[in-house]
Amino acid sequence: MENASKALIMAGSVLIAIMIIGAFFMMYNQLTSTKREEQKALKIEQVVKFNATFESYNKKKEYGADLVSLANKITDYNSRQANEQKGYEIINGNVTLKNIRLILNTSAEIKLLSGCSFEDIDKYIEKIEKRMSEIEENSYIRETGMKISDLISYYNSGKLIDVLENDDDYHHNKIYYQHNVEPYIKDYIILKDALADIKRKYFRCTNVEYSEVTGRIVRMDFAEIQ
Repeated sequence: MENASKALIMAGSVLIAIMIIGAFFMMYNQLTSTKREEQKALKIEQVVKFNATFESYNKKKEYGADLVSLANKITDYNSRQANEQKGYEIINGNVTLKNIRLILNTSAEIKLLSGCSFEDIDKYIEKIEKRMSEIEENSYIRETGMKISDLISYYNSGKLIDVLENDDDYHHNKIYYQHNVEPYIKDYIILKDALADIKRKYFRCTNVEYSEVTGRIVRMDFAEIQ
């Protein structure tokens, strides 16, 4: 009888232990499941937020200035964030527009051809701005003693040569000006107009694609509205 009681107590202890262990595993599974759901919800939120940054450019009519801004964002994203370690794909794209060729007097031509990528647009803008900055700091321009904006204003009015010839601090003749100053002014005007021109153009988004793995945008295409 005593042995039966001991056996019953032992069986009860084992049963309680099993119930405690079962409850522990149930709680663990619930916590793990909750954590997984939270992580899943966070990933979805991150994807939605990421896509929203680029989906705002998905329009039937987009200013060129906005496309330039998008090109800069995508180029920056592709170079800094989209790598194998983070598991994100780069964003590709194709921009259809009229071919642009800037024939310059003082440097090699700058061009942007139809079917270009966002990186091509970003480099195009960067080259223009860099060349404009170089002209502003050019020694022939600086020795006139005037800002490039003032030089252009006088040049457009046809008075620049007269202004320079009447400047006691400018010791060069007309031929020197024509060979060494005027070409840079002409190039600056070309570059400035080109920068304004691409920003004034209109584009429409023709295609948006998403990754089947991450749900993130991986491609956007645009075409110039003629």
